[in-house]
Amino acid sequence: MVPGLWLEPEVIGVRSPLAATLADEAFIQRAGVRITEHGRHLLDLRHPEARAHLDAVVDRLVNEYDIGFIKMDENTMTGPGSDLYGLAPGHGLLEHARALLTWIDGVQKRHPELLIEACASGAMRMDYAMLSRLHMQSTSDQQNPIRYATIAAAAPASILPEQAGNWGYPQAGMSDEMRTFCLVNGMLGRMYLSGYLNRMAPHEVAAVREAVTAHRTVLGDIRDRLPFWPLGLPAWDAGWTSLGLYSGDHAYVSVWRRAGDAAAALHLPWAAHRDIEVTPFFPADANGWSWGWDAQSAMLTVSAPTLEPSARVLEVRTL
Repeated sequence: MVPGLWLEPEVIGVRSPLAATLADEAFIQRAGVRITEHGRHLLDLRHPEARAHLDAVVDRLVNEYDIGFIKMDENTMTGPGSDLYGLAPGHGLLEHARALLTWIDGVQKRHPELLIEACASGAMRMDYAMLSRLHMQSTSDQQNPIRYATIAAAAPASILPEQAGNWGYPQAGMSDEMRTFCLVNGMLGRMYLSGYLNRMAPHEVAAVREAVTAHRTVLGDIRDRLPFWPLGLPAWDAGWTSLGLYSGDHAYVSVWRRAGDAAAALHLPWAAHRDIEVTPFFPADANGWSWGWDAQSAMLTVSAPTLEPSARVLEVRTL
């Protein structure tokens, strides 16, 4: 495992000594007044003192503490921007954003092994100005695993699967189906695993271990796979939703049943008019789930055995 820290580098608390020692021009301001939000001033990265402060922090963490991962958060709203130097606020904000990208470039050049995740209050800064430089993006702060299924399924419509950081929140005492549901949420992206493993019973830890092992297999070639949606792009309140990643004659297909009918028909057009082999990928035991294939319509009908929310990842191969 690689040690990491959760940082929000672009802010300075109003009571921090740095709020008094950094130049006024190192902060976002309008009409000569620093912008303050939730007890914090916002750094203006056009200013060399602001960039030097951030460089010193990151360099110290990497060089002295061997940090290999930074969760880069940003939970503030700058409003229209900064009018410093007589600019329109929007122009000032644009220049700050460009300076932020330049600062990130410098960090990556000095520390090429450092992984940086974009967070920004649950994906508020999920754009490819940032993601062309950063490695991952937290797709949401949603903590309800049933709701997260739709987020995880829809994420690759706007972000590369290998950058889509989807949370899995397995907790001690969950039912087998709910624990599996949580872990399936993270399977076809970059799994962000949370939960108190130290409170779990041996069979619960074993399930998490199985999920991590399966996820590592997915990561082996995830950059070469294309996303597809066997049930179409998911509606927020859909009873069933599905996401697949395919390459050539092989696909991983996540299927979530949240409510509604006991079965759903998944459209796999890339396998039309061909025989297929379907096996449970995670968990490795289907545990009551079943499926049937119609090659002419390219429909894979899957059935869940329980009214409880349930999910599986299937492995599909054309023969």
